[in-house]
Amino acid sequence: MNQTKKILCSIGIVFACVLFLIPFFCTLILSFSDYQVMRGLFGSNWVGFANIASFFGWEYFTRILSNTLVISILGTVIGAVYVFFAALSIGSMKNQILKGLIATVFAIPAIVPVNLFVHLLPTELLMQPSFLLRIAVSAIDGFRIAGLMVCVAYFIRKDVLKESMKCVLLFIALKLILILSSDQALINSIYHPLTYEILDVFSTYIYRNGLVNADFSMAAAVHIAKVAISVVPAVIACLILVAIQKENRTIRTERSFEAVSVTALIPIGILFAMVATGGSLLPIVKHPMVIAGYINEFLIAFVSALFVAVLAYGLAVLARNSGRLGILVLVLLCLTGNSLIGKYILARIFGVMDTFVGVVFYQFSMISVLALLLYFATYRERSAKKDLSALLIGFILMFSGFWGDFSASMIMTRQRELFPLSLVLREMAMLADSESANGGMLFSTVPYIFIPVFVVCAGFLISSVIKKDS
Repeated sequence: MNQTKKILCSIGIVFACVLFLIPFFCTLILSFSDYQVMRGLFGSNWVGFANIASFFGWEYFTRILSNTLVISILGTVIGAVYVFFAALSIGSMKNQILKGLIATVFAIPAIVPVNLFVHLLPTELLMQPSFLLRIAVSAIDGFRIAGLMVCVAYFIRKDVLKESMKCVLLFIALKLILILSSDQALINSIYHPLTYEILDVFSTYIYRNGLVNADFSMAAAVHIAKVAISVVPAVIACLILVAIQKENRTIRTERSFEAVSVTALIPIGILFAMVATGGSLLPIVKHPMVIAGYINEFLIAFVSALFVAVLAYGLAVLARNSGRLGILVLVLLCLTGNSLIGKYILARIFGVMDTFVGVVFYQFSMISVLALLLYFATYRERSAKKDLSALLIGFILMFSGFWGDFSASMIMTRQRELFPLSLVLREMAMLADSESANGGMLFSTVPYIFIPVFVVCAGFLISSVIKKDS
């Protein structure tokens, strides 16, 4: 029976792999063609490897590669130290309430809106290329991924030092897979011609040439080149993950859920109540676009997080029952998942551009990353309550991460009535709105910063109730 289950799970994860690789296949076709909108994806002229060769021969290729590597490597070093102390602190706590509060604190870099980090940096630092700016960007980039590692650290129960080191290795492996994938929302918040010299990376070039200049084929070729360069680091990451997973694991089965698990709906209900009542937690400045932005921000974050968390959990379950094949598939999906141009073209083909569906679809690249984290959070000890707890934590982290992510809406829609609050505030700041300049608009929206922290804190505390004595 176990062998049959493993075969079925292996078939399932291979099918899921093919399904989630569709945007990457679309990008691959684009990279081999001279894409013309009027001719469509399959009607455009075939040019083979010309686009990829052109990028490798481009005079700024070395600058883009070196900038990306420097930001990624510095972020990995800084983030690894952060992950170690976070895992050690969280794992050492026996009191579940205190453990949840500490986990919330260490998750803050992953859940606080990225534009807040940018506003906290001195204007002089943002306006000119410097080593300090590169360090700041690298640190934020590393911290944002490191903050997600609480998803694994929260389930440490014994051998705290050893398990903390495993969390560090898992973080390093994830950063190796994403070594050329810098945080796009972060870079776009700072990115301008004066900083091209040190901040021009793969993601910004793909965005600028692919979406701003509409050179889809060249941008797709850059993505394929990025994936090709990342293969060797991804193989090393795969070996690290297999080594972590090798230990003998204790498998527990538990088929019944306690009624208390329904409390997982509490933070969701509270957020619905906040949106429905509309007043008490909304900003002091009652700007109509800000109020609409709150509602859009909530809906986008909630629906995106729900889909991502559920699908990631399903992938994690399939992967942990598929042996090493499961790890290989998760690594492959992490490596190829963020196909910006492929997702953009598919959204146009299926007519979901400028729609709520298109914005949610853009967030799906996080499924593979979360699936990898959930896999290592639950692979050693399995129970129904622990799985539910991991799923809840995945949901709250994704909700809070998507809460301040303006990049999805900026890329996938131009309809202002669909703009989330993060994009509304960004536009107001860029236009130097008088209220924004005085801080009235940006800093009166305290709930904008508070809501994701509250959701994560409540989620961790509810999770501790669910998995108690499991």
